[in-house]
Amino acid sequence: MTRTILVLLITITASIFAQDDPPAGFEFEISTLQAFYFFNEAKSPNGELLTSNDWVAAFNGNICLGAKQWDVGACGGICDVPIMGDDGSDWTEGYATNGFIPSFKIYIASEDRFYPAIPNEDIPWENFGLPFLDSIQAINAGCTDTSALNYDPIAEVDDGSCDYGQPDGFYYEQSTLQAFYFINEANDIYGQPLQSNDWVAIFNGEVCVGAKQWDVVQCGGICDVPAMGDDGSEYTSGYLTNGDIPRFVVFDASENAFYSAQPSELYPWENFALPFIATLDAYESSIQTIELHKDNNLISFYTLPENTQVSNIFADVSYLMDGYGIIGENYAAQINPQNGEWTGSLSHLSTYEGYWVGVESPATISVEGPLADPEKIYSLNSGLNLISFPVLGSVGISDGIPDEIESDISFVITESKATMQVNGEWVGSLYNFESGKGYWINSNSNMQYQYDLTALSRKNIDQNSNYIDDELYQSKNVAFYFIDVKNIASSGDVILAYNGNELVGANIFNGHITDIPVRGTDGHLLSSGYCQLGDTPRFELLTTSGKRISLVGDIPQWTNLKVELVSLSKETIYADNPSINSIYPNPFNPSTEIVIDIPHDEMTSLFVFDIRGNLVEEIINDHVSSGSHTITWTPKNISSGTYFIYLKMGESTKTQKVVYLK
Repeated sequence: MTRTILVLLITITASIFAQDDPPAGFEFEISTLQAFYFFNEAKSPNGELLTSNDWVAAFNGNICLGAKQWDVGACGGICDVPIMGDDGSDWTEGYATNGFIPSFKIYIASEDRFYPAIPNEDIPWENFGLPFLDSIQAINAGCTDTSALNYDPIAEVDDGSCDYGQPDGFYYEQSTLQAFYFINEANDIYGQPLQSNDWVAIFNGEVCVGAKQWDVVQCGGICDVPAMGDDGSEYTSGYLTNGDIPRFVVFDASENAFYSAQPSELYPWENFALPFIATLDAYESSIQTIELHKDNNLISFYTLPENTQVSNIFADVSYLMDGYGIIGENYAAQINPQNGEWTGSLSHLSTYEGYWVGVESPATISVEGPLADPEKIYSLNSGLNLISFPVLGSVGISDGIPDEIESDISFVITESKATMQVNGEWVGSLYNFESGKGYWINSNSNMQYQYDLTALSRKNIDQNSNYIDDELYQSKNVAFYFIDVKNIASSGDVILAYNGNELVGANIFNGHITDIPVRGTDGHLLSSGYCQLGDTPRFELLTTSGKRISLVGDIPQWTNLKVELVSLSKETIYADNPSINSIYPNPFNPSTEIVIDIPHDEMTSLFVFDIRGNLVEEIINDHVSSGSHTITWTPKNISSGTYFIYLKMGESTKTQKVVYLK
């Protein structure tokens, strides 16, 4: 057996050298201690299999432990990632040791872009280990910096200074006013010293004012945490001022969890102070942070403080969408504009339910409460139920629903994605339950429901992007049409949904039955033109070559939260009259693309008018040939607001609304 393993390791090690030069940041040293992680398949963020020019690498923080070019032909069908161990030599310092959980990155050569990647399970490293995993997938965040190390997952930009290993919520701005808290010993909730992948941060209330990765070797034995002060700039608003008592938070990388921490001494902040703390101990409470994107978010809490009143959780209402509040399954709450107090039937939040929260701009909710309950039991009624996900992390849809009741759950909906069972198989673009999200679960009967968390990953898997749909206003009202176009579409094609000429949803064809979120109007100005009860959406296929195909069939009328399986066939889109097929993005800034179809060569005008009927701009006034034309409009010297695109060919005219945002 030992000889067999040795021969296998020699064979695999030899294959390490039979590769092209790795991308920058994916270089590593060969060690005498090695493990090899085999992956049945490796995927890009949109679910496509990696190509022979792509790479997968394992890391400990910013240290590359091994990398492999993903040429399955050369690998014999299944590729492995070498992961080197620390054998005591100078060049393997910081490499893997027994029990270490590696992190992964994927390099997509066609994009020249790096992505963090998530394996389907976390396997501890051990020397000569040969674990076999089902899959690894890049998640939809990445950096263009060729070092592969400088990526800010919150800002989603590469500024050359950030570090992918920094936890969400631990980012802060530099200030001209600073203090540094030196900590002799920092411990996790089990009383064990923090490891080099763990972090300690200082907060002023909910505002992070400083953070430090707890690598005592790099610190020289005693680490310090910077604590920034409010120097009057807009970037440091809410930062510490003289006399403030800072709050400490520990991030335990092995558990991917945040914990409050108690210092042995409490020192008020003062500028240029260098206080010394003997010990910092994390304690067992959960801190949940939920990142909210602009517009409506379908969220849930796995922990809440003792005071669960809406007015307490949402004490800061500055980021909430004007005129909108918090909406649950059968309850709602909103701010009374006359006295600024919360009103409505929803007074307290629950860790059992999901909620719609609308915000004007990206924001963060942070709550602290008891440890999450993984054995939470939900009472489901027959039909739709809006429930939470009970713990930190994620689990696959099929894995998360107990086998004995899986056939009784017909579909699951979240914010802009859905999955449904078709002939016993889950189809659609919703692949995982994950913490912080709310889920509409459709049950065929009344039942007691408990998530199966056997296959739980302690990491949230960022769901695949819905392409154009991600840029649309996220209405609270949505239906999902599962479109079967397997015999028409190809990988990379996009299915578009329209209400008249208003784009209301889109998704990338996933090779199977694909779910398209079809937005409905919810009373907000930006949802004007979206579907209403009784409207019938229409669908188009946008091919990778730019061709537009009308999809026709028996399309049911739109109803909020309705899930429909539809089989469509193709029909060319061009008719006798001109048409405005799409305006994307809409709303837009600084430019938008207008797609028009001209049935035959003709004198054509394309104008822009404001809501008072004044001519704003003449985009086209010329003879235009037949076919589809894409025109980029970049307005100049106009204010934010609603405008109308006016297309005229002969006696035929078409008009479509567009919203410009500065």
